[in-house]
Amino acid sequence: MELSNDKYVVFKREDVSMAQIDTSLILEDAVVIRPRDIFAGPGLSAYAMAIQTAIDLLDVEAGIPRDDGMEWDSWYGIKRADLEALRDFFMEQSLAAMGANDKHLPD
Repeated sequence: MELSNDKYVVFKREDVSMAQIDTSLILEDAVVIRPRDIFAGPGLSAYAMAIQTAIDLLDVEAGIPRDDGMEWDSWYGIKRADLEALRDFFMEQSLAAMGANDKHLPD
């Protein structure tokens, strides 16, 4: 699984009409966390750790000791390597947000 920041483009709602975007393409279930938001780093870190907790629980449930290289088949069709890639992506985003300059409250 390869994750990228290139999957979506974000506009403020008031800018959508100026950009002449087809409003049927708007995602109503998306949340944007900007790296400069003061809560972004810790929030994204918590999200990454929640994914790690799922990995750990699945390891225990499957009876597989950690760090043995074995892999449970899947969890709702998601492989361990995919969960690890998700965890790593959000941890990288967390670290980048923690290092951001000019932090502010979400707007």
